[in-house]
Amino acid sequence: MTDGFIGFEAEVVGAIAARESRATRVHTIGVGSAVNRSLTSAAARAGGGSEHIVGLGEDAEPAARRIVAATAAPLVVDLEVSGSAFVAHAGLPDLFAGQPALVPLALRAAGGDLVIRGRSAAGPWQRELSVAALPSGAGRAEVVALYGRERVEGLEVRAASGENVDVEIERLGLDFRIATRLTSWVAVSETPSVDPQSPLRRERMPHALPHGVSAEALGLRASGGGRASMAAMGAVSASAAPMLMRARASRVLASPAPAPRQSAAPSPRPPSPPGFLGRVMKAFGGVPADGGSAGSSIGSTSQPTLRGHVVHRDSARLVIEIEIDDTLRWELPNSIVMEWTDGSTSPLTLDAAHTTRASTLHAGERARLTLDMRALDEQAAAPRQPRALRLTLGTREVRVQL
Repeated sequence: MTDGFIGFEAEVVGAIAARESRATRVHTIGVGSAVNRSLTSAAARAGGGSEHIVGLGEDAEPAARRIVAATAAPLVVDLEVSGSAFVAHAGLPDLFAGQPALVPLALRAAGGDLVIRGRSAAGPWQRELSVAALPSGAGRAEVVALYGRERVEGLEVRAASGENVDVEIERLGLDFRIATRLTSWVAVSETPSVDPQSPLRRERMPHALPHGVSAEALGLRASGGGRASMAAMGAVSASAAPMLMRARASRVLASPAPAPRQSAAPSPRPPSPPGFLGRVMKAFGGVPADGGSAGSSIGSTSQPTLRGHVVHRDSARLVIEIEIDDTLRWELPNSIVMEWTDGSTSPLTLDAAHTTRASTLHAGERARLTLDMRALDEQAAAPRQPRALRLTLGTREVRVQL
């Protein structure tokens, strides 16, 4: 019985599959609003048992009846399938009282007979079925996919026991066109839908936690001090707090260096903005380090510093995304100088066709800068790591910290 909040599912399933006594069954009961089915389902399959899920606040009596029926005694065990229509199966479970068994089979298109045998408390058990012919391709696609998925689930149990079945799992994923641990399906459009010269925007989308699960229990938020900080923010949600922190950090990065003070007298602290923004800034330590409004550095006379991220690098090109933390008139750079971590510098050439076109960019957007690396000596450039860029945008100089 588990909520499944563990990180070693394969080891658990492997231990169950490797148990010595096949006369015993392992049943699983998942409890909660977000049960880890990759654990409970696979463990029940490996243990020859049944899986039961009970949600928070759900009546447990129906699940209890199924568990009692499954653990008291299976009705039929050691199932076998044969007959003229039979080709293969995707796993044969025991038959439990009150729990119909779903058994996907691969059958011959010409049809024929199916013979299902097993062992019950009263002795041998057998049923016979007649299967009608079905033209190739006329079957239901969901049944075909079910057979493929069940075959993969059975192989995953064998993989947890140490067998190397990756080649077979990959083949099944491709043959049945299903997603597996080794195969994924991606829709590809022949028509480009992203303009490489348009500005970008990246957003961090908060995920809701399952009902009854706390952020503190998962280590996503500190208990105690962290909770008090969130309470001070009033309307600010926990999921928004990290994004607000990062936004404030980027504004501080972009602000000019403070001038040296002429006297020891304390400077008056600028008032925090009113309303929601004021509460947020107060919760995270007050106004930005430059004492002005957020992002005022872009319009200042000193050289602004922006934050950049290397998103792609190879021998032909280097792609950098530059964060914009205030309104900025973006122009194609007249000159570009790379500062490397070893202290050296290199002039670079712009790939204008894949760089954000000249336009007015706003806070939260990103400018893409694509640089041609082919002119650099590959031997010299390979071990060096980029540290910063010096850009000339029209008559202004901008530094991009990487």
